[in-house]
Amino acid sequence: LLDINNASTNGAVKIVDGTQGEGKVLTSDANGVATWRTKGPQTTQGTVPSANQSWVSNSPLQYTGYSVSVPPGRSTVTAGLAVILPAMGYVTCRLSNSSTSFSQPSGVVPNYSGFTTVAQATSTGQVMWYVDNSTSSNMTLYVWIVAGGGANTTSNMTLGGSTAYGEAFIMVAY
Repeated sequence: LLDINNASTNGAVKIVDGTQGEGKVLTSDANGVATWRTKGPQTTQGTVPSANQSWVSNSPLQYTGYSVSVPPGRSTVTAGLAVILPAMGYVTCRLSNSSTSFSQPSGVVPNYSGFTTVAQATSTGQVMWYVDNSTSSNMTLYVWIVAGGGANTTSNMTLGGSTAYGEAFIMVAY
């Protein structure tokens, strides 16, 4: 039990661990370990390729060039994509721990996120995941994509880059 009764003096309690700072609040994890965190929601932008990319529709998952660094704790990752498919269909996106081979990270809900597309036109969609990074350091997550449904298997799908499409973004809110 800790009882500090010093109503006449401001600053009766001081906790200094090197992470304290103006406007920060003291938070704890499930084990009661306390750390200073920035008050209120914060956002960090990730990386989006500048050039368009193309793949064969209905092919296996492909890495998109989208990535974001997720801090410890609970976060929301949101990405905006612009795609062109040869026929009506859908786009499914997943997060991975790797940019070279798909690897499902733990603590990500839902496993899949996606949107429908229209034929022969640019379709835009936003995808979102909730991430619980239970490690003590940032983790980088990579967006992988597959298009299917009515898409013709002999034609390509195109993922718009940030130079041509302002809808292309990825961010983490924490």
